[in-house]
Amino acid sequence: MTKSNHAFQTARTTRAIFAMKSLRSLADGYWLIAFALYIEHFGFGALAIGLFAALSVVLGIGYTTLFTHLASRHGSRPFLLLSAALMTVSGALFASAQAPWQIALAAMCGFAPPSGGLFMNALEEGVLAHAPSARRTKIFANYGFLGTAAGAAGALALGLPVWLGERPGLPFHAQELMLWLYAGTGAATFFVALAVRDSTSHAAAQGLTAQDLATQDLATQDLATQDLATQDLAAQEQATQELAARQEPAGRGLGQSRAIVYRLAGLFVADSMGSGMVATPLLVFWLHHQLGMSPSALAALFFGIEILAAISFPLAEWISRHIGLLNTAVFTHIPSSLLLMLVPFAPNPATAAALLLARGLLVEMDVPTRQSYIAAVVLPGERKAAAGVTSIGKQIGRAIGPVIGGSTLSTAGAILPFWLGGGVKIAYDVALWASFRRVAVREQ
Repeated sequence: MTKSNHAFQTARTTRAIFAMKSLRSLADGYWLIAFALYIEHFGFGALAIGLFAALSVVLGIGYTTLFTHLASRHGSRPFLLLSAALMTVSGALFASAQAPWQIALAAMCGFAPPSGGLFMNALEEGVLAHAPSARRTKIFANYGFLGTAAGAAGALALGLPVWLGERPGLPFHAQELMLWLYAGTGAATFFVALAVRDSTSHAAAQGLTAQDLATQDLATQDLATQDLATQDLAAQEQATQELAARQEPAGRGLGQSRAIVYRLAGLFVADSMGSGMVATPLLVFWLHHQLGMSPSALAALFFGIEILAAISFPLAEWISRHIGLLNTAVFTHIPSSLLLMLVPFAPNPATAAALLLARGLLVEMDVPTRQSYIAAVVLPGERKAAAGVTSIGKQIGRAIGPVIGGSTLSTAGAILPFWLGGGVKIAYDVALWASFRRVAVREQ
């Protein structure tokens, strides 16, 4: 593949992944908020929300383990296609469910809120992690921005039946229609995934081994060396990294980076467990029952939260250029957890909404910086495996958190889930900073 063709395929793949993320987030933006009301229609409460979410995440961990392992060897595209197919089946099953066992069957596809489809994120992030270091944080910021902005648009759909003149509340037939649209979005995502071409899948399609790839790269090394002589220092560093990344053996798992990746994954268990204790469906349930917020009010609130979160992605990339990836991830995250802990003391819906909106501007700033940090501290050939392992850590926490949050919300009152969740997340931030502030970033 020539240099121009390689650049074209890379840009095409990046655009395809951005489009997939946007489509999925558009559908998830609605379903993430509507899930609590959907479960309530069947006569269940907060604990059931947590249990169905946990079932989905446990299966998702299995999908992540299998898909990311195989993607490291055979390329990401086949498993992105399979994930999109699971999303389509999930939407169809939820839309047609008439009994609890059918909801459980749909959840087993791995796309039940609040953490459905994380295995698809892991596959996408594994591909984007191979972007040049100078542009990687910006690419992850754009990836998060587009997804979050699309999620905000999806959140507005929750209020559509009311705004179109339906009776107050969310009619169940409207939910069924939206879930069939969710299934259709999964099908559209499947066709977009056909455009993905990462380096491993290209090698597999051509029947090339790691040795073949190394031989091809060595043939272009002289040209790359000549180019280096005419570039400035920053460009030399980037070209050297890209050459090294191409010469990494294809399809290997974790090697030298194993210790760092498993330490990060362990910390992500705690962070995700804290998030899961006040996951969006549980928060919707609390706002609806504790403060009496209507579906249309919830739609407007979460639209605002997602818009602010979308704005935070490019802002996080700008901040990280001044204070570093790790500092940005930690010192924007702690204030968001403190705001979360204040929410249950809100005397009225307006105060709760103001706290949640302020949190929305901060809570996602760690996402693109953390994604870029992981890619920066591991070897290029281990980035897909690292994305998979750290995603599993997040999913383990998200399997545990909603069960704890749902059970405490049902039995111990409104304050405990917010304080437990916020406290665990602050402890995670402190531990992350203490553990990694002296770890050398390979690309620096």
